[in-house]
Amino acid sequence: MKIAHFSDTHLGYSRYARTDARGLNQRMVDVVETFQKVLDDIVASEADIVIHAGDFFDSIRPPNIAIIAAYKRLVKFQRQREGKPLIIIAGNHDSPKSVGIGNILTIFGEHEQSDYSIPGVYVVESNARRLTLPDFGFEALTLPWGGETVPFEIEPENRKNVCVLIAHGIEQSLGIAGATLSYSRMNRERWNYIALGDFHIRRNVVDNVWYCGSTEYTSTNFWDEVESKGWLLFDSAAAEPIIRQVEPVRSVFTMDAVDAAGLSGSEIGDQLIRNAHWDASTLPMVKQVVFNCDVIARSEIPAEVRNELNSRALIYDLKVFLPPKAGGRDETTSERGATLHEDWTAFAEERQLALGVDRKEFVETGHRTMREAAGDPQED
Repeated sequence: MKIAHFSDTHLGYSRYARTDARGLNQRMVDVVETFQKVLDDIVASEADIVIHAGDFFDSIRPPNIAIIAAYKRLVKFQRQREGKPLIIIAGNHDSPKSVGIGNILTIFGEHEQSDYSIPGVYVVESNARRLTLPDFGFEALTLPWGGETVPFEIEPENRKNVCVLIAHGIEQSLGIAGATLSYSRMNRERWNYIALGDFHIRRNVVDNVWYCGSTEYTSTNFWDEVESKGWLLFDSAAAEPIIRQVEPVRSVFTMDAVDAAGLSGSEIGDQLIRNAHWDASTLPMVKQVVFNCDVIARSEIPAEVRNELNSRALIYDLKVFLPPKAGGRDETTSERGATLHEDWTAFAEERQLALGVDRKEFVETGHRTMREAAGDPQED
């Protein structure tokens, strides 16, 4: 039996101010397009069972356009797969705090097939549930976000089946605050495979316990996600899953860091331009670090250079660090060499706004307020 394991698609994710020709947030469009690439690859693999391990949507109230895009794609996906099982569990991003609100995921299906389900789609949106599919010789124990505490032993009911544990949360061995899962409680030797979601980097926790990672760059600090994106294909006859790489539709680059010791602002600008060797027509997401930068030189990096680089990328994340203080205390190198206006722009472009709020006007209002507070009504 072949089982596809993907997770953390975060449909509806929206960042940065750039929009496409339709006026839609470009990153939201990117995430949907990458989602489609993953679905196409899963169809090509001819997987018998498909598992989505949480955070299907980026929020409990995703934009209508994201809901529509997801629904249409899942209908097509299940038609292509002739209604073979697709199991979706809720994650922390798409689980409302109040159960009475209802979960958006249930537009696709419920924990049992009904007349209102997309054929073959099973959704577990709260509480631990067992799911047995006799026609496939398959059973799963599903632990959505908030359903980690179960009133019974975490083990299969019939080990003659292919048995999979599906859970969303951070596993303790990752060393991340707020961990809700522990592989020591999973009785992992009794399961054929344990499919986890929530951690955005692909990781084999231990033996048959796997995070597949996210399909796109949607975490707070995605620059650290050096692993390729995609999903995992587990064959019950094999010892471990196969990594299926699916490149996101928008490239992410971390450029070589610039040592600015002894350089003027103009010279730093020249080096930044030399580093910018990507194809500007693709509008990648780019991170550039400058270190050992004198405070005067930092303020003299030409504005036209910054503007040029910003125009070549969807996001150009320039971080400028001052030299370490005498004594070599590393913490001083983490100071971000950015103006208040730059900090505001970075914050405002990533903040999720209420429906109907124009991001460009939101950003400019902040700049205008700061200029007025400083007694300078003119453009900076």
